Amino acid sequence: MALAALAAAATALTALTPAPANASVARVATIVVAPEGSDRNQGTADHPLATLARAQRLARGLSDTSDVVVELSGGTYRLTQPWKLSSADSGRNGHTVTWRAQPGEAPVVSGGRG
Repeated sequence: MALAALAAAATALTALTPAPANASVARVATIVVAPEGSDRNQGTADHPLATLARAQRLARGLSDTSDVVVELSGGTYRLTQPWKLSSADSGRNGHTVTWRAQPGEAPVVSGGRG
């Protein structure tokens, strides 16, 4: 019985076909933020932004047309006021926004008392 189920599963898997070459691939925009960056920068690895607020505004605009990943470099991000996220920060038009630390980094968000 188990062998028959395994054979059926194998047959079902062989029926799968790869996606066509012209299938759309989700575009992902990456924004890099670092405490020593500048909000005049473009938000790239070589030219990171400095603040979460600037990255948030940029991510909101980009999420209309692509998925967005905001990567935080290690260090302390000092807030002078509370940082608020809303539904506008989760993506639009089926796209997502993901906030995460860069691999091997440990960013700290500090302050923001309201």
